[in-house]
Parts: sequence; structure tokens; C-alpha cells
Amino acid sequence: GMNLTAIAPNACQSKSNLVKTVNDVKTVGEILLDAGVDVDGLETQNKKQWVSLVTPIEIETLNGIREIEKVWYNGNDDELYELEFPDGCVYRFTGNHRLMVKTEESWDWKEVKNLTEDDDILT
Repeated sequence: GMNLTAIAPNACQSKSNLVKTVNDVKTVGEILLDAGVDVDGLETQNKKQWVSLVTPIEIETLNGIREIEKVWYNGNDDELYELEFPDGCVYRFTGNHRLMVKTEESWDWKEVKNLTEDDDILT
């Protein structure tokens, strides 16, 4: 699978993961195709590199709307962890990808490889 992130070279998610943009919900792969990226070529080449999005996407974050103009392609060699969420959606992440989990008093970041069944993940 393909591993991508907006921060290089960092934790990643696969092209099958759904991403909620300001306008809709699409897979990472669909976002790349819509942005004019040669996804098959990237996977064949398997070279770590920045990939520019011809059409930037807007993502809602905890700090407001963020425009993403490029993503880091991290190759397809890293082991991926599969997480199934209560809505039935399955997401794949590298072990160092961080998700927001509920703690006793607030929310905090936790790496996927350290998650347990009891963790309440912000979705």
C-alpha cells in the first residue's frame, strides 16, 4: 500500500483511508487522483518524495481550516496497522501515526502502535 502524510517524513496513512475535507469525504487515493497525481506511477517508483497537489485540499483541524498543497510519499515498505472504528470503517496507519485519544481530563496524542482496545479515539 501507499503511505502518505502532510509532514515529511512522518507517520502515514494508506490511500484507502477516508479523509474529511471541507467539501466532502474521499479516500486519500481519490484526493490524489483529483489533484492530478499519478498514483500508479508513484507506487511503481516507490521513492520517498514530496508530491504537489495541483488542486490543494482544505481540511478542518482543531485549529481551524488548513490548506494542504503537498503530501509526503513515504514509500510502501512500512508495516501498517489496521484499525476498525465503530462505524465499520477500517483505516490503515503506520505505527508512528498519532491519533487523538481521550484521557481522564482532556485529549492527548497517542501513536497507533501503542493504542489499546480501551482507547477512546477522536473521530
